[in-house]
Amino acid sequence: MRYSLFVSYVTGEKYGVFSWALANYTGIVQSDQYILRNVSEAESNRACHIGLRRALRQVAKVHPLIQLTVLFDRGTQEAIVLEIVGGDEARFPSLVSAAKRTLSRFNSVDYGLFSDEDDLRPEEAAVIDDAIDLLDELNWWRYFVTLLKDPKKIIH
Repeated sequence: MRYSLFVSYVTGEKYGVFSWALANYTGIVQSDQYILRNVSEAESNRACHIGLRRALRQVAKVHPLIQLTVLFDRGTQEAIVLEIVGGDEARFPSLVSAAKRTLSRFNSVDYGLFSDEDDLRPEEAAVIDDAIDLLDELNWWRYFVTLLKDPKKIIH
Protein backbone atom coordinates (compact mmCIF):
# COMPACT_ATOMS: atom_id res chain seq x y z
CA MET A 1 0.00 0.00 0.00
CA ARG A 2 1.18 3.54 -0.76
CA TYR A 3 1.54 6.06 2.08
CA SER A 4 2.80 9.63 2.27
CA LEU A 5 4.71 11.00 5.25
CA PHE A 6 4.42 14.78 5.55
CA VAL A 7 7.06 16.45 7.73
CA SER A 8 7.33 20.07 8.83
CA TYR A 9 9.57 22.11 11.11
CA VAL A 10 8.48 25.49 12.50
CA THR A 11 10.49 27.75 14.81
CA GLY A 12 9.58 30.51 17.20
CA GLU A 13 11.66 32.68 19.50
CA LYS A 14 12.51 30.01 22.07
CA TYR A 15 11.14 26.74 20.71
CA GLY A 16 10.91 24.74 17.53
CA VAL A 17 8.31 22.11 16.64
CA PHE A 18 8.83 19.14 14.32
CA SER A 19 5.46 17.84 13.11
CA TRP A 20 4.60 14.83 10.95
CA ALA A 21 1.57 13.03 9.59
CA LEU A 22 1.19 9.73 7.76
CA ALA A 23 -1.58 9.61 5.16
CA ASN A 24 -2.96 7.16 2.65
CA TYR A 25 -5.87 7.48 0.23
CA THR A 26 -8.34 7.70 3.14
CA GLY A 27 -6.58 10.63 4.84
CA ILE A 28 -4.28 11.06 7.83
CA VAL A 29 -3.86 7.80 9.76
CA GLN A 30 -1.13 8.77 12.25
CA SER A 31 0.56 12.00 13.39
CA ASP A 32 2.66 13.52 16.16
CA GLN A 33 4.78 16.55 17.10
CA TYR A 34 8.11 16.96 18.89
CA ILE A 35 9.40 20.02 20.74
CA LEU A 36 12.91 21.48 20.58
CA ARG A 37 14.00 24.05 23.13
CA ASN A 38 17.04 25.54 21.43
CA VAL A 39 16.33 26.91 17.93
CA SER A 40 19.84 27.63 16.60
CA GLU A 41 20.53 26.52 13.02
CA ALA A 42 22.70 23.58 14.07
CA GLU A 43 20.14 22.45 16.63
CA SER A 44 17.36 22.77 14.06
CA ASN A 45 19.29 20.51 11.69
CA ARG A 46 19.88 17.98 14.45
CA ALA A 47 16.23 18.15 15.61
CA CYS A 48 14.92 17.56 12.08
CA HIS A 49 17.08 14.45 11.73
CA ILE A 50 15.96 13.12 15.12
CA GLY A 51 12.31 14.03 14.47
CA LEU A 52 12.34 12.32 11.07
CA ARG A 53 13.93 9.21 12.52
CA ARG A 54 11.37 9.06 15.35
CA ALA A 55 8.52 9.50 12.89
CA LEU A 56 9.89 6.79 10.59
CA ARG A 57 10.30 4.36 13.50
CA GLN A 58 6.71 4.96 14.66
CA VAL A 59 5.42 4.46 11.12
CA ALA A 60 7.51 1.29 10.65
CA LYS A 61 6.07 -0.22 13.84
CA VAL A 62 2.50 0.06 12.56
CA HIS A 63 3.00 -0.15 8.78
CA PRO A 64 6.31 -1.93 8.09
CA LEU A 65 5.80 -3.15 4.52
CA ILE A 66 4.67 -0.07 2.64
CA GLN A 67 5.69 2.14 -0.23
CA LEU A 68 6.48 5.49 1.33
CA THR A 69 6.77 8.97 -0.10
CA VAL A 70 8.36 11.46 2.31
CA LEU A 71 7.26 15.04 1.62
CA PHE A 72 9.23 17.88 3.20
CA ASP A 73 8.20 21.48 3.87
CA ARG A 74 10.56 24.40 3.39
CA GLY A 75 11.90 24.24 6.98
CA THR A 76 12.91 20.60 6.75
CA GLN A 77 14.02 20.99 3.14
CA GLU A 78 16.58 23.60 4.13
CA ALA A 79 17.70 21.62 7.16
CA ILE A 80 18.04 17.98 6.06
CA VAL A 81 16.75 16.99 2.62
CA LEU A 82 19.98 17.46 0.69
CA GLU A 83 21.90 15.61 3.39
CA ILE A 84 19.60 12.58 3.20
CA VAL A 85 19.51 12.34 -0.60
CA GLY A 86 23.27 12.88 -0.77
CA GLY A 87 23.46 16.39 -2.24
CA ASP A 88 25.17 18.08 0.72
CA GLU A 89 27.80 17.08 3.21
CA ALA A 90 26.16 15.94 6.42
CA ARG A 91 26.63 18.06 9.55
CA PHE A 92 25.74 15.04 11.68
CA PRO A 93 26.86 11.97 9.69
CA SER A 94 25.70 9.51 12.35
CA LEU A 95 22.17 10.97 12.29
CA VAL A 96 22.05 10.85 8.48
CA SER A 97 23.16 7.22 8.40
CA ALA A 98 20.61 6.36 11.13
CA ALA A 99 17.83 8.02 9.10
CA LYS A 100 18.89 6.14 5.96
CA ARG A 101 18.97 2.88 7.91
CA THR A 102 15.45 3.55 9.18
CA LEU A 103 14.26 4.38 5.64
CA SER A 104 15.54 1.00 4.46
CA ARG A 105 12.80 -0.71 6.53
CA PHE A 106 10.20 0.21 3.90
CA ASN A 107 9.55 -1.53 0.55
CA SER A 108 10.35 1.64 -1.37
CA VAL A 109 10.94 5.29 -0.49
CA ASP A 110 10.50 8.37 -2.67
CA TYR A 111 11.05 12.00 -1.74
CA GLY A 112 9.15 15.16 -2.55
CA LEU A 113 8.50 18.72 -1.44
CA PHE A 114 5.32 20.39 -0.26
CA SER A 115 3.24 22.22 -2.84
CA ASP A 116 3.44 25.95 -3.29
CA GLU A 117 2.53 27.72 -0.03
CA ASP A 118 -0.51 29.26 -1.71
CA ASP A 119 -1.85 25.88 -2.84
CA LEU A 120 -1.15 23.35 -0.06
CA ARG A 121 -2.87 19.98 -0.01
CA PRO A 122 -5.02 19.34 3.11
CA GLU A 123 -2.42 17.00 4.67
CA GLU A 124 0.37 19.51 4.14
CA ALA A 125 -1.67 22.30 5.69
CA ALA A 126 -2.63 20.06 8.63
CA VAL A 127 1.00 19.24 9.46
CA ILE A 128 2.03 22.89 9.35
CA ASP A 129 -1.06 23.96 11.33
CA ASP A 130 -0.38 21.34 14.03
CA ALA A 131 3.18 22.61 14.42
CA ILE A 132 2.11 26.27 14.54
CA ASP A 133 -0.71 25.55 17.02
CA LEU A 134 1.67 23.75 19.39
CA LEU A 135 4.28 26.48 18.97
CA ASP A 136 1.67 29.15 19.83
CA GLU A 137 0.70 27.26 23.01
CA LEU A 138 4.27 26.67 24.16
CA ASN A 139 5.65 28.46 27.17
CA TRP A 140 7.98 27.37 29.92
CA TRP A 141 5.19 25.72 31.94
CA ARG A 142 3.80 23.70 28.99
CA TYR A 143 7.33 22.61 28.06
CA PHE A 144 8.00 21.47 31.63
CA VAL A 145 4.68 19.57 31.89
CA THR A 146 5.31 17.87 28.53
CA LEU A 147 8.80 16.93 29.69
CA LEU A 148 7.36 15.25 32.79
CA LYS A 149 4.35 13.58 31.13
CA ASP A 150 5.90 12.42 27.86
CA PRO A 151 9.67 13.00 27.61
CA LYS A 152 9.76 11.37 24.16
CA LYS A 153 8.00 14.46 22.78
CA ILE A 154 11.06 16.57 23.62
CA ILE A 155 14.15 16.55 21.40
CA HIS A 156 17.19 17.20 23.58
